[in-house]
Amino acid sequence: MSSNKKVSNLIIKLTGVLTLAMGLFHLYCGFFGQPEAFLFRSTFVTYVLILCFLFYPLGGKFWKGKFDLLFVINSLFVFLPILFYIYVVHDIEAWYFKYLALTNFDVVIQTILIVLVLEATRRTLGWPMTIIAIFFLINARFANYMPLKLFYGPSTTWKSLVGYIGMQEVGIFGAPVRVIASIITLFMIFSSFLEESKFIDIFLKLAYAISGAQVGGPAKAAVVASASMGTISGSSVANVAVTGSFTIPLMKRLGYSPTFAGAVEAIASTGGQIAPPVMGAAAFIIAEFLGVRYLQVVIWAIIPAILYFFTIFTSIHLESTKKGIIGIPRSKLPSISKTLKEGGHLLIPLAVLFCFLIKGYSMQRAIMWTITVTFFLAMLKKETRLTPESFLNALKNGIKKVVPVGVACACAGIIIGSILISGTGWRISNLILNLAEGKFWLATIYSMIICIILGMGISTTAVYLVAATLVIPTLIKLGMIPPAAHFFAFYFGVYSNITPPVCLASFTAASISGAGINQTGFEAIRIGASIFLIPFLFLRYPELLLITEGTTWFMILITFTFSCFAIISLQSGIAGFLFRRLNFYERILMFIFPVFLFVQDIRNPIPMCIYLIMSALIIYLLKVFPYNKNLDSWFFRFSKLLQVKQNSDKKLFGIQEMKKRVEQMDKLDFRDLSISKNKDNKNWLGWFVLGCLFFILSILAKIHYPANHFVSFILILLFLAFLADTIIGFQNRKSKE
Repeated sequence: MSSNKKVSNLIIKLTGVLTLAMGLFHLYCGFFGQPEAFLFRSTFVTYVLILCFLFYPLGGKFWKGKFDLLFVINSLFVFLPILFYIYVVHDIEAWYFKYLALTNFDVVIQTILIVLVLEATRRTLGWPMTIIAIFFLINARFANYMPLKLFYGPSTTWKSLVGYIGMQEVGIFGAPVRVIASIITLFMIFSSFLEESKFIDIFLKLAYAISGAQVGGPAKAAVVASASMGTISGSSVANVAVTGSFTIPLMKRLGYSPTFAGAVEAIASTGGQIAPPVMGAAAFIIAEFLGVRYLQVVIWAIIPAILYFFTIFTSIHLESTKKGIIGIPRSKLPSISKTLKEGGHLLIPLAVLFCFLIKGYSMQRAIMWTITVTFFLAMLKKETRLTPESFLNALKNGIKKVVPVGVACACAGIIIGSILISGTGWRISNLILNLAEGKFWLATIYSMIICIILGMGISTTAVYLVAATLVIPTLIKLGMIPPAAHFFAFYFGVYSNITPPVCLASFTAASISGAGINQTGFEAIRIGASIFLIPFLFLRYPELLLITEGTTWFMILITFTFSCFAIISLQSGIAGFLFRRLNFYERILMFIFPVFLFVQDIRNPIPMCIYLIMSALIIYLLKVFPYNKNLDSWFFRFSKLLQVKQNSDKKLFGIQEMKKRVEQMDKLDFRDLSISKNKDNKNWLGWFVLGCLFFILSILAKIHYPANHFVSFILILLFLAFLADTIIGFQNRKSKE
């Protein structure tokens, strides 16, 4: 073996051990408690930075082992976080008193940390968020030189700036890092355990068993599967990659265009971040900012999430009915009872998590018990049983998911700290108020645009964190209740995954479907146009957030029902179909109808009755009077355009086309969509090693060793991770030979 290959293998081994050690560290902290706050967060940030520079080296996808300038630079980036960590933890008590009297070496160390976070952000998230962070750093340092009044103000010395960002609660080690280190990392590990136990396969089967026989069943099943998976993964892109590899080809095979299939998967997967019980990472940060339990955030999110997926189902149903795409025959679908018998026990951990949250347990305690229950339930059946290797893989994969989000949170700390110390956030807030001239809806539209622009290429969590300092204070000043303001920014941060020109979920879906990237993004907007109404709806009607103060459950039901009517109206206007084909004037009416919710307050009796009468009248007219193409002919003076539309409709409703679709359905058989089975677990040595590892950790916790010797505890953890990874890896290779 060449020396380059040996070095490359050594780096791969090092990466695996560090990833596993970080996973064990967070499991230990979840079971036995966290160390002192700054020590815990600095350990997390150090791990994240090291793993980031190992996973994303300069000059290639992974280390090549070749000794050249790039290798030296990459090695330096891996070493520098360790240097920072050693400098901090060697005398942690003295570190707390340095903020008011930083030495020149302290300033150098803090500067190195900021540079490392910025470079890690560039590697994982690209230039957009990196440029934003650099701009606000420059603005804070040289605010007195800024030409625009918006960014002009008193400057800050570099020593004060790096001390504020690197040592205070509002900087790198502030609330975003606190939440991801304490809570989100454990949820990522939980999701990886579910994936390793074939939870995805079970959800796919259940989705097709429940929705596959309906009109547009394959697309609806894709929505159910993607939404279910999204509630666990919390990542739109990862969700598209996992479920889309199955659902997109199936939708294409059954008559949907590649663009439509990719768009459905992108928008459904994106919705997983706002779907309870396990929402995106930003939802945990919302709970932290508002000082409420995460369960309260889940309750607020229930109706908006229902409206989100109702929008997608409505659009799919209208499109499928218009194109004559029928459901899959029941005889070809998997049995719900059989699927639940094979893997239904893996649905129990979600119920356990929800029960712990209702009982008032802390998030850490709730998720740790849920992980424990998941492990033991997965071991009950051969199909879902974990092996020692898959157990380690679950820890490693969970930490791999954390790295980009952890880097985003650290970078968001730089942005937040810079904005707060310079006063820019206050000035931007005033600018929005002045541009809107105090008009509520105009200010919300400006805020929406800012959130979508911020979302071009950066994660949902990062968008929300920046919006929390730039947009949300403005909305609260205008009289919006804090939960609605935070959800407004959160939702439009989520929507940035599907809005061109930078729409990561649509990019991933397009790569699977073979459609154009921008076409997929615009099709996703067309399919889910009504989702952009939802944040404005819960601004107008806080009842949609299940905020019952000052209202009744009847009024909540009324606002929810009328919101559904508005969604159906807008989506049918876009599709040009509701019960039958709509002419141009009917489509215009459908577009105008939802505006009534904002012009009049439907909580008052008279507007409520008018809205009901209008809804009933529209349904009556569409049911009684057939489509009149002459009305379209009067409008479209260019008959060529009309002829194209008529020809396409004839094709969609043709008898031959329907026969072809039925024949395609007959060739499919979803009963064989069997759950992929894990190998039988005979690696008793591996389980013995893992048992010894957790026994040692419990002994260390019992004697309070980490509290007194934290650095040596980290070294012991690295050694135990190395032993477990080596022995189990060796046994696995030996069993394959």
